[in-house]
Amino acid sequence: MFIAIFSSRKAASWKFPVNGDPEGNPLPADSFFSQPHAQYSFDAAGNEQALVMEPVGAVPLMGHTPYATRIELPPPVPLHCRLEINNRCLISMQDFIYPAASGKRQPGRVTMAARIARGGQVSHVRVIKAESSPESYAGTLSRAATENLASWRLESAAHQQAFQITFSYVVDNALHHVDGTKVDWALPSEVTIKGPPD
Repeated sequence: MFIAIFSSRKAASWKFPVNGDPEGNPLPADSFFSQPHAQYSFDAAGNEQALVMEPVGAVPLMGHTPYATRIELPPPVPLHCRLEINNRCLISMQDFIYPAASGKRQPGRVTMAARIARGGQVSHVRVIKAESSPESYAGTLSRAATENLASWRLESAAHQQAFQITFSYVVDNALHHVDGTKVDWALPSEVTIKGPPD
């Protein structure tokens, strides 16, 4: 048995097109695929059940993204997610974009301060320091980092929490355009976004 858990009631009512016919579906397929943020599975034969958390969304029954956290049920105590800040699981976010200025990516670092509300929304995002060469590219990186961090949603908690994080942008010559953007996590303090050279 498989159950997809959505962050949107509208997306949950989406009907997967049969024979390519999307008639009657209330939203585009690309919007649908960004909405299932958890998947529950039960294997009666093996008496196994699990919950998979997917912050950037997933395609049901098509495998998991690199950001996935698999939790065997019943869970161990204490329970931890692969991606978490202050013991609060990262539930949803936009995927990362490595922006280009004048058609070219450059390395840089953006350090930001933000606040996690009791409901889990990240707010009050502000740039503390942005570095890049050329200096004018720092603004491009700051906008991309701020937009991404503001999209994060974590577990709810009894209190709001302040935190600081650095987005490091690295041009990786080992990557090719078909590889896309790669992300290395060192939460709660840093995320490294790697992109191919132009």
